[in-house]
Amino acid sequence: MCSACTLCRDGFVFEEECEVKSARPKKSDSFGVEDSFDEDSVLDKTSSCFKLIQCMRETWLPGACVFLTLFITLSLYPSILTKIRPMHDEPPTAWTTKFFIPVIVFLSFNICDWIGRFVSGLLRWPGRNQMRLTLLFCCLRIVLVILCLFMNQKPRVLLPAVFIHDAFPIILVIVLGLTNGYLFALSMMHGPSFASPGHSESAGLALSLYLSVGLGAGVAVSYGLVLLL
Repeated sequence: MCSACTLCRDGFVFEEECEVKSARPKKSDSFGVEDSFDEDSVLDKTSSCFKLIQCMRETWLPGACVFLTLFITLSLYPSILTKIRPMHDEPPTAWTTKFFIPVIVFLSFNICDWIGRFVSGLLRWPGRNQMRLTLLFCCLRIVLVILCLFMNQKPRVLLPAVFIHDAFPIILVIVLGLTNGYLFALSMMHGPSFASPGHSESAGLALSLYLSVGLGAGVAVSYGLVLLL
């Protein structure tokens, strides 16, 4: 849950606050009865909704990248990854019982995620006009889900453990963290440029919706993946 909150918080760094006009004071008629219906306020809210829907259509490509990136990440991290056990866990040691999961999963992922975000600000590749290539990279991350299901998780019933050596989860977490930080930050940077001029605030809100749906969907799917082990 902490990782989901962190990802959600980092995503909102790229979002600008959506300004909404405040409703006018209620008018009173000749009998001193307040008017409970403000047409200007309703029209303004309706216009904001249509503008948001339009921005979601315009930013669907970077939005899909944001959704897929977080969806795949949250389907594995932390639910599936925290079930991985060391190859040699007998006899119990401080490394296998206390430090293996915190270091291999949480620390490694967050460091690699930060590195990926930092590098994306330097490279910015693929560019804005190559977002379909970015989307392809996001889709290829599904391979990480397949590989992770065959790590040394315990307990497991249905699937066999194929990648038992401790090096495999380390490599997988590094790749998962780097690609998550890089692709997420890159998509959020290019996203507002797909919106029409003057709609940057609504574009930020649209991307945050893609972000939230990706987080929720990833967490929901993770429960099903746990049952497959």
